Amino acid sequence: MNIINNKLLGNSDFMTGAFPADYGNGISGVFDLRLRNGNPEKNEFTAQVVY
Repeated sequence: MNIINNKLLGNSDFMTGAFPADYGNGISGVFDLRLRNGNPEKNEFTAQVVY
């Protein structure tokens, strides 16, 4: 079971070295996750069974 569901992930970036100012005092690396936009017109559900 994963913490990050790949169906909800829109974009991800991993940066090392010098960071943009919006990441503050990151020392070794920044993993930036962006989620997909939702659908306001239709309800959608997903389920996962772990045995």
